[in-house]
Amino acid sequence: MSREPESGRTRVVVVAPPGSATQLIVQKAPVDIVAEAPNGAQAEKALAFVTADLVIVDQEVPGIPGVECLEFLHRAAPAARFVLVAPDEWTPADPSQVGAAAIVSPSELAEIVADARVLAGFLGASREEFVERRSGVERRQRQDWAAVGWERRSGTDRRS
Repeated sequence: MSREPESGRTRVVVVAPPGSATQLIVQKAPVDIVAEAPNGAQAEKALAFVTADLVIVDQEVPGIPGVECLEFLHRAAPAARFVLVAPDEWTPADPSQVGAAAIVSPSELAEIVADARVLAGFLGASREEFVERRSGVERRQRQDWAAVGWERRSGTDRRS
């Protein structure tokens, strides 16, 4: 379903099953929902016809899981920011590894979209800023580990 956006408001595409917490939270937010899709395939079609500032993808969409939809949705809307809504127990270490600016729980999503200032700040930060912040954290971790004589090892377990 596509709608005409109001001037100056954040344009959002919601990819979530009908009646899901994600869909209900966004419907109450001060944003313009320009399209809603129950799965990734329909979202990809909708993104061909609307411009979105933010695409909110529920991990629990039917068919292809939300995290797997992100790759082809990025191609359909390269300028949009993507948020993956996932249960608290599902948290990969780095959202950018799955193509999202953030991975949030439904309650965190409610906080982001309810406050226009928080949402504007989230949308204003570029993907490069997120990557830069992440690499700064990793650099500090390596420095902390070196200070106590540890080193970060990648790959298989090397305790043997």
